[in-house]
Amino acid sequence: MNTSKPSAKSKPVSGGFTLIETLLALSPAALVPMGVYSMFSGAFNTNRALDGTNNDLIIREAIQKLISKDIRMMHSVDNATSDPNKRLIAIKTQNSLGFNKAFPVSVLYEVDNETLFRREFDNQTSFDMRMPLLQNVSEWKVQSFNGSEYKDGFDIRSNIYKFHIVFDNRTVDFTTGRAVEPGR
Repeated sequence: MNTSKPSAKSKPVSGGFTLIETLLALSPAALVPMGVYSMFSGAFNTNRALDGTNNDLIIREAIQKLISKDIRMMHSVDNATSDPNKRLIAIKTQNSLGFNKAFPVSVLYEVDNETLFRREFDNQTSFDMRMPLLQNVSEWKVQSFNGSEYKDGFDIRSNIYKFHIVFDNRTVDFTTGRAVEPGR
């Protein structure tokens, strides 16, 4: 039986990989998951940004459609009023949201405590509905076209109106009008 210790000159046993060889072999495999993560992360961020943009467009379109329809269906201009200091417009329109049909109602657009409201009411039926439309409204401006230029305020004699609304640091600008009444 040989109980001698191996000498210092004997060769180490080979057949395994060194730590550096193992790390070099595994590094390309680590790059693939990082690339996949980067791709999905970018797609997710793009989708989230598009959702925010889409929501802005939906809000802008809804506000524009509602106010434009009220203006288009405006009647009885003798009863329309405007007060730029209080940031309000009062008109009579056939566009009733409460009755869900063409029904003559009074409509008041008003900014109160930085919220844009649409109040619809009818004195004959005692109907009264106040609906918040936008919050954090910092600007509400209406201009009327007098035939040659836009002037600040809601002039009931005009047929074309320009609206400028700023809420949550977002801006909604649109122009709308109503049909010219016969004889005007």
